[in-house]
Amino acid sequence: MENIENINQWSRLGYIILFLILNLLIIVVPLFLFNYLILLLIYIIILPIVLFLSSIYFLKKENLRKHFHVSYAIFVGSITYTVHLFIVAFILNVYIPDSRFRVAYWTLFSTLVVVVSIIGWVKISKKISSKFAGEIPGDEEMASLDSLYLKKGKLRLGLITGLALFLIYFATQIIMADILYNAKNVTWREAIAWSPWVYSFSFANAFREEIWSRGLVLKRTEQYVGKKTAVVIQAFPFAIAHLFVEYTEDIWFFVFLVFLYGVLWGLLMQWTDSIIAPTLSHAGVDIAIALSYFSNY
Repeated sequence: MENIENINQWSRLGYIILFLILNLLIIVVPLFLFNYLILLLIYIIILPIVLFLSSIYFLKKENLRKHFHVSYAIFVGSITYTVHLFIVAFILNVYIPDSRFRVAYWTLFSTLVVVVSIIGWVKISKKISSKFAGEIPGDEEMASLDSLYLKKGKLRLGLITGLALFLIYFATQIIMADILYNAKNVTWREAIAWSPWVYSFSFANAFREEIWSRGLVLKRTEQYVGKKTAVVIQAFPFAIAHLFVEYTEDIWFFVFLVFLYGVLWGLLMQWTDSIIAPTLSHAGVDIAIALSYFSNY
């Protein structure tokens, strides 16, 4: 594993640019290919293959083995996107009946696919590195759930911070749904009636995006660029990935807002050393989005 103290400024800048490009290739580029189905299929199949072979190449070269864990995490993000697209977008859309609450069912199954894929690939990373290079530094740590921030961490701090932010978003959910997301006259009575589906969507989507966008990459990139820079690097593609959402009119303001949320949730994850606080906060934000979706159905 690399050590930030041993990296000069120019190398650090190179890593920042490289990580940004790779994140954009995985998260953003496919969004521009959705109107070109054949190109999209070719892209999402070839990209993870190239990234996996790159990780194996790093293992076979002794002077590059220290980069295996970060390159492998990028592969995991890519293969998860591919698996998710095939299972959820191509198959699930056919079998989930069209209804106001379809998005909640879709998100629950989508989260299951993403979480199983990420945890599964991360857990076998040590076996892969052992097969091609024997034991390398960081194997045990990076193959654990802790490396994804799936742990208690500073539990009391995480719960207090996460719940405080969640309650703020909960109290303002109808106002935010109306101002930011074009909800149609949502009342508290409707919000309560829809709550099982609203919270199913909100918590599932929050957990999925936190483990995928931040849990998977933060620990693995911060050793190259520093903790705060790693947060900004993940927040940028996370925001750009929301460029094509249809539940807001002022898309660029929304993308900027998502960038700020990405920074906040990344800092919360590092500060509390757990995925709990950012997931709670993220779920609170998503309540207003769910209300808007249901009210406009």
